[in-house]
Amino acid sequence: STVSLLCPNILTEPSYIAWFKQINGSLPLCIVTQYVNRRQTDSIYLNGFKKDHMEMSANKTFSSLRIVNVDVSDSGMFYCGSFLTNYMKFHNKTQLVVVNGNTLTLILSGLVLLPTVFAIVVLIRMKERNKQKGM
Repeated sequence: STVSLLCPNILTEPSYIAWFKQINGSLPLCIVTQYVNRRQTDSIYLNGFKKDHMEMSANKTFSSLRIVNVDVSDSGMFYCGSFLTNYMKFHNKTQLVVVNGNTLTLILSGLVLLPTVFAIVVLIRMKERNKQKGM
């Protein structure tokens, strides 16, 4: 089977959109990112994720992540986000549960910023400030 996850974009200028996957409360991994401007650009796949299994498309209105040949290992929490100036804004999260390789259950919740992801962003910014102070 194939499943598509959708995410609204809030881009007011060209920027990056990205999709993340989180399993069992671990740190989210970036799956794919794409620079969105007037022309379609190629997606960049990260952390071992491949285009033949997860395909991203994006424009100024929305982004989608299409997962083909869905497997139990695809279960997890998926997030989309956009890079705004010097931080990332997360838009939606979708819980994907794959049972027996065939049954899909999607639990959608919009405009949620997980405390875990927020903490990561804060820690990164604190680390960057400490580096700048040390110079």
